[in-house]
Amino acid sequence: SQIATYESWLASASPVYQEKLWNGRYYNLDSESGSRVVMADQLCGQFYSQLLDLPAIAPPERTLSALKTVYESCFKNFYDGKFGAANGLLPDGSPANIKDTHPLEVWTGINFGLAAFMVQVEMKKEAFELTEAVVKQIYENGLQFRTPEAITATGTFRASHYLRAMAIWAIYLSIVNC
Repeated sequence: SQIATYESWLASASPVYQEKLWNGRYYNLDSESGSRVVMADQLCGQFYSQLLDLPAIAPPERTLSALKTVYESCFKNFYDGKFGAANGLLPDGSPANIKDTHPLEVWTGINFGLAAFMVQVEMKKEAFELTEAVVKQIYENGLQFRTPEAITATGTFRASHYLRAMAIWAIYLSIVNC
């Protein structure tokens, strides 16, 4: 059956995933570049698996460690949490390359998904703090009727009316189901 095939793939891929990407605090971007970037959305697959009641991809203690690292590195260390979690920063919150654009953006939908995931793993305080920062950016900048995909620390935004921001409803779903 197809389910057995997927279960087999998960069983064979999981040890490799853990061995190649886990660095003791969070999951690396890849297994070869040596990048130390903490990617905010590094566990989106685990989030969806948990949301859909599928088998875990990452062990709970590693999931929690990675989420705490994302919270500190990409949110708290990025302009003191004023904007939300940036897509990808070094553990100290600095950019790997100051000229990069996407890693320094706060993607609203990714942040709402991240907050929903935090609710699922009992990081509610952190989830609401992150959500509040993003919502403030949207409303204080008059973007509530054209919620963008990306917000920057320089006050710019792009991709108005982006649907991924509807991930805010995943926060509600996570609260109700936890």
